[in-house]
Amino acid sequence: MTNENLHNSKYFENMNKFHFAMSKKIKKIMCDGLQPGLDMPHIQLLEIIENRGQCMVSDIAYHCHITLSGVTNLVNKLVHMNLVTRERSEDDRRIVLIRLTDEGRTELHRINENRKKIFNEMFSALTEGEIKDFFHTMDKIIIHFLEQEDDRGNEGITKSS
Repeated sequence: MTNENLHNSKYFENMNKFHFAMSKKIKKIMCDGLQPGLDMPHIQLLEIIENRGQCMVSDIAYHCHITLSGVTNLVNKLVHMNLVTRERSEDDRRIVLIRLTDEGRTELHRINENRKKIFNEMFSALTEGEIKDFFHTMDKIIIHFLEQEDDRGNEGITKSS
């Protein structure tokens, strides 16, 4: 099927419906039981910081593809929520490192539990064979996206959640 046929068909409409339904469900369940005001961009930052152990604002901006001022605003909120800290590097006092707090790790645990709820709910409507087919198709799409990222000289996706 050509790209033009996809855009002129019910597939395009169904993909939009799927995206809208999934986005709505993910946002609702993902943030359930978390600190008020914690939303998807904050969750993404927490996960990047967890994966790296510690990082600078510029590292986060690079991985999230957002501006330094945007990251600074998100980090400020996470600091205010006591989920991350800012600490000066021992080696170079000009460098400020962002680290998770114990409360930040606890919040990430809740996030991962919420993610399991999303997957359980999402796949409860499918048979085991349909789930395998879904993941097989998803893997092909991810590989395609990674190849596109590599072709553009970008780092690509570094963490699968």
